[in-house]
Amino acid sequence: MRIQNRWMVFALVFAGSLAHAEVNRIEISSRQDVLGGKPFGAGGAYEKLAGKVYFAVAPDNPHNRVIADIDKAPRNAQGKVEFSADLFILKPKDPARANGVLFFDVVNRGNKALLSTFNHAVGSSDPTSEAHFGNGLLMREGYTLVMVGWQFDVPKQKDRIGFDAPVATDNGRAITGWVSPWFIPEKRTESYDYASGYFSPAYPPLEPNNPAYRLTEREGLAAAPRLIPREEWQFGRMENGQMKFDANWITRKGGFRAGMTYQLTYESKNPPVAGLGFAAIRDLASALKYNSDTVVHGRYAYTYGASQTGRFQRHMIYDGFTTDEQGRQAIDAMFIQTGGTSNGSFNERFAQPNELGSFTQTKFPIRYEVTTDPITGKRDGLGAHVPAGQDPKIFLVDTGSEYWDRGRVAALRHLSMDGAEDLPDPPNVRVYFLAGTQHGSGSWPPRENGGQLRSNPNDYRWVQAALLMSLDAW
Repeated sequence: MRIQNRWMVFALVFAGSLAHAEVNRIEISSRQDVLGGKPFGAGGAYEKLAGKVYFAVAPDNPHNRVIADIDKAPRNAQGKVEFSADLFILKPKDPARANGVLFFDVVNRGNKALLSTFNHAVGSSDPTSEAHFGNGLLMREGYTLVMVGWQFDVPKQKDRIGFDAPVATDNGRAITGWVSPWFIPEKRTESYDYASGYFSPAYPPLEPNNPAYRLTEREGLAAAPRLIPREEWQFGRMENGQMKFDANWITRKGGFRAGMTYQLTYESKNPPVAGLGFAAIRDLASALKYNSDTVVHGRYAYTYGASQTGRFQRHMIYDGFTTDEQGRQAIDAMFIQTGGTSNGSFNERFAQPNELGSFTQTKFPIRYEVTTDPITGKRDGLGAHVPAGQDPKIFLVDTGSEYWDRGRVAALRHLSMDGAEDLPDPPNVRVYFLAGTQHGSGSWPPRENGGQLRSNPNDYRWVQAALLMSLDAW
């Protein structure tokens, strides 16, 4: 044991059976009893652990070659690519009371979701009170809750679950490229912080005054864009009537109109190897499943994610990250909430994981099994890269929003690409539609949301809890 930053740090170093593991070590910096040791039914008392995980993966391994720019990442003395991620765990103090399931919360923009979703709890970045654990469902059932960072651009804030990705270079020289974030102002404004919210300031402009940079305006996402003359906009913001340079802001003469879609295109540098976020979840799940001498151990690994992280899970399947470097099944079951038929900007150069999953992210292949694109004739499937016999059991759960108003085209989960016929579910996939609901679960009384009508109050978390029990039984 050693003291570091006034925290007691326990370094759990894997050796022996983990000689070829992708998890180098886990460091736990904080360990506390949950609610003073209060027992949760069959799960007993719980404890929460916080720390970091350190990884090293082989860039030439067949299961890693799909990671964009992994061949351009720095390597250690063993020729491996190193990275790290924040870690948060809730587990039964008595391992004998655990139900054997490692339930991975695929954190949405660094935020924890399992307790608020399945326990009807008050959301918290650091659950400590009775309200933060809600009705205790997951604890009573004995689940081990695991949260590991995967998104490189999560703000460095206390209790956010972040990810430290290496930067790709061209033999040591900085890589440059073009990025095109888009945004929709909620109200008319002269200056707009395009790099906050759904887009981080990860990619500052190389030359803020470059005349080749573009800004377009259009209605919705599908209308034809109109180019805004370069002399009408610039990087920076108005402050007390004065223009102040700020690479995260953009200012337009005449202002930005509410409800219009704007897309900014400019050049930046130093892309992170973002696809390693998939490897972080895969490799931690594998380490905790196949090695009994880790901080926690389980027989099965499930994942849950909604919206952004629902799309992340679909993309995770397609890129083959349910199987580890050694060809073993890492992920056994996936609860994919409101992911529709989209993937995301998760594994590409200059990735934008916060991107909302616009129409460009709904693309072939849609279904798990191999099908044919009637336009291109291409044959592919989300599960095309999953080894035979390792298909995870998958629940695809969507609401009316994913069918009608978010560009997610959820009906294609169960229809042919041309819409001509219903298709049966693959043996390992079950499709659910939560009728009369919105993208996020509602609550009573209906909330004001800035629109003409209040939010839909339909609270479907009861259904989600029931579906989890069904997935677990399956």
